[in-house]
Amino acid sequence: MEYEGVLAPANEPVLALVAEDDPWYEDSAWTSGDCSEYLDPANGSKSIVFRDGQLSHRHALLENKQVQKIVLQFLNEHKR
Repeated sequence: MEYEGVLAPANEPVLALVAEDDPWYEDSAWTSGDCSEYLDPANGSKSIVFRDGQLSHRHALLENKQVQKIVLQFLNEHKR
């Protein structure tokens, strides 16, 4: 499958962001959902699915100020 798993070192914190109704993904079982089953919350990894409002239908999430704040907070929490 094209989109299965997360290719990152086991100790690398990963932030996965997706819109529930992202128009770039077909409505199929293997492209729906989120990456949480592939992430390790013990290392700080998070999967966030935007399910409500305008963000739930967007692909370019990083253009949104709310999402930018989430990303910056995650990066600040995990800088080395």
